[in-house]
Amino acid sequence: ATNVLLHPLDTWKSRRQAGDSERFRGLWTIGGMYRGLAPKIVLYTPYQAIYMAVYTRTRDVLLAHVTSNPCVAFALAGVVAEVSGSMVRLPMEVAKLRMQLGIYHSSWHAMRDFARKPSAVFGNFVPQTLVHDCTYSALSWVVFEGGRQQLFRRNESHHLQPHESLLLGTLAGAVTGAATTPLDVVKTRIVGSPTRPAPDDLAGAACGATRSGGSGSGSFCATSAHILRHE
Repeated sequence: ATNVLLHPLDTWKSRRQAGDSERFRGLWTIGGMYRGLAPKIVLYTPYQAIYMAVYTRTRDVLLAHVTSNPCVAFALAGVVAEVSGSMVRLPMEVAKLRMQLGIYHSSWHAMRDFARKPSAVFGNFVPQTLVHDCTYSALSWVVFEGGRQQLFRRNESHHLQPHESLLLGTLAGAVTGAATTPLDVVKTRIVGSPTRPAPDDLAGAACGATRSGGSGSGSFCATSAHILRHE
């Protein structure tokens, strides 16, 4: 239900980040705002099942046998979970984004492209999974789990009230979303490029995204700063 309600906002965000408004003429309809929802609905549940199973298991093992630093354990567990779930999430995100941007005309078009050339999808592992998803996952778990531990100590209990979980999840999402927005924009422009596959060199891709926005800087940090100033 949440995916259905928020999908139009995700579509709007993706098109804003892509930066070329001329590409989306004729797509600002109700049906156009829900483009990409089908792969999200079909693949999100199996992705979440893999992700949460791997996260909880990895977190517990790290805390018990590897490190006494909880933040390190939370961050590493988030990265491992995201990489493990990428076999499902990566096709889901690529298909969703390219449908939102009008590169794929339908779910069938996305499936046919994936079946014909899987490398065109999994070639986005670096910008989508390693750079954006793993960073988001690690940071969000550090904020959420760290806050949860603080509440446990304050309440002298190992259980949170529903409103506390809701507020903590909202805080973690807001902080992480704000911190990773530059990475999200660069990822969107790489994965959603209609003219070429994702480059092997992420620095080159970030440089290309910067040039398309009107800046000559070639560094990833400069790219992020440029995006924050101009988006």
